[in-house]
Order: sequence, then C-alpha cells, then structure tokens
Amino acid sequence: MMSGNLQALRHAETEFAPFRVRRGLVHQRYETLPRPEKASWGGFQKEPATVETATVAMRHQAYSTPSFPSANLDEIFQKVREEKRAMVQEYVANSKWGKPCEDLFTHMAYTKPGFLLDLIRVGELREAMLSFAAESAGLITTSREVVAVLTPLLQQTESSLVREGAVYGLKRHLKEQGVRELLQERLAVEESRGVRAALEEALEGEDEDE
Repeated sequence: MMSGNLQALRHAETEFAPFRVRRGLVHQRYETLPRPEKASWGGFQKEPATVETATVAMRHQAYSTPSFPSANLDEIFQKVREEKRAMVQEYVANSKWGKPCEDLFTHMAYTKPGFLLDLIRVGELREAMLSFAAESAGLITTSREVVAVLTPLLQQTESSLVREGAVYGLKRHLKEQGVRELLQERLAVEESRGVRAALEEALEGEDEDE
C-alpha cells in the first residue's frame, strides 16, 4: 500500500497536470499555442495559432510605438515662452515687492535662480530693470546657465545700459570657459564709454585675482 504522502503527491499531479503557465500564456496541457516572437521596435508579433482545446488563454498584447502628430517647433517654443512668462510675472506680482526692482532680483538670485533667468529671457523687462536683473544674475552660482543667458544680452542688445548690466553679471563668472575671451572681443568693438569702463574693470579685476 502507498503511504499517505505518496498518495497525496500523485493526486496533486493528476489534478494539476492539464495546466501549465509559461511566459504569460495559461493553457491546457494538450493545446497548441506558439510563443510570441519578439520583433523589432514594433513590439511582439505572433504567428497564427492553432488551438485545439483551449479553455483559458491570456495572450501578449501587441505593443506599437506611439505616434506623435507633427507640430511646428516655432509654435511649441512660443507656447513654452508664454507659459514661462506668465509664471514669472505671477511670481513677481505675488512677491512682497509686487513689481520688478533691484531688491527683488537679488532675492530671486538666491532663492529662485531659475525664475530670475527666465525673467531675463522672457519677462519683457524695461531696459533699466533688465540691466539690474542681468547684474543680479551674476550672484547665481551655476556659471554655465548664467553665461548662456547673459551672453546674448552682451552681444546682441542695442541698449548700452543692458550691455553694462550683462558685463557686471558676467564679471562674477570670469573663470567659466570662454567668458574672458567674450569680454575681450566685446571690448575691441564697444563704443559706449560706460560699457567699456565696465569691461576694463572686469578684466583688470581678473588679472588682480591671478
């Protein structure tokens, strides 16, 4: 006679033998279901299956790459600029100063540096305020981001007041690669006395530090 444990083991084999689980497919023992073959980025492709006796089958769902509608990049960038402009203007309006000013820019440089850089980029500040904002941006410690924002103000802005503010902002980041050459190139073509004086002061200050 078989022991109780052996009888229980054979009973379990008989009870559960018709079912197997393999790679997400639950099927009966004698049915014929091919495994899905992995295709390229399109996902999984399955050959036609011949199912003789299937009671339960959970198939892999074919995965397809999502398609994105084509869009005009200029429209996307414009939308991003508008969203950033609205965000920083709301921040300025809700601050204790309530409007752009030098003290606000200094506060932002220490507490919201990203907002200050966005304000310079898209805030549509008047010349005097933009000059103060550029100078305050020099207090931000991430030199690469500061240089990326202030360089266009120095190279492309017609306002000498804004260029002067950009020089004072860049003065604090002279050790960043390319900043010294940028100031030297601007000094060679700068016509404004005030901006030239700021450039010379910045470069002389670097020489003293060295």
